[in-house]
Amino acid sequence: MRVSMDYNSLLYSRTNINLSANQKADVFFSLLEKSAPEQKEHVATDIWEELSKSYNIRNASFREIQEISAKLYKAGQISLFDHGMLTFEPMLAPPGALKVNIHMTPFNADGRKDWIAEYEQRAQSDLKTGNPIGYVQNQKVVEILRHLF
Repeated sequence: MRVSMDYNSLLYSRTNINLSANQKADVFFSLLEKSAPEQKEHVATDIWEELSKSYNIRNASFREIQEISAKLYKAGQISLFDHGMLTFEPMLAPPGALKVNIHMTPFNADGRKDWIAEYEQRAQSDLKTGNPIGYVQNQKVVEILRHLF
């Protein structure tokens, strides 16, 4: 076998596309929405009503948030990205991984918290630190959670 060390610029050609910040955000969010499962209208109202009766989003554990998110995703009511936003917990990372506490509000003695207040605080923190994409993402989660209240 012969290996050539000659550089072929055609193999590594790259096209630069200049997009404004708004165009980049539009592309980013359109990709996120395309990851949502197909909407099921008849399930939609039932799942939101069922979850709002079964869980108190203003006093829920992280495990309950995971259950809510999984049910909404399976019913096609939230995107995979939204599901990831709701269930991401770096403190549960495998040993050796960087563990960061992203929680803005404390859990009570029973391991519960007001998740609407949590994501509102995260959104405000993103706004203060100049992270508009994080702000929009966290505001979307707030709207999902308010739909359950």
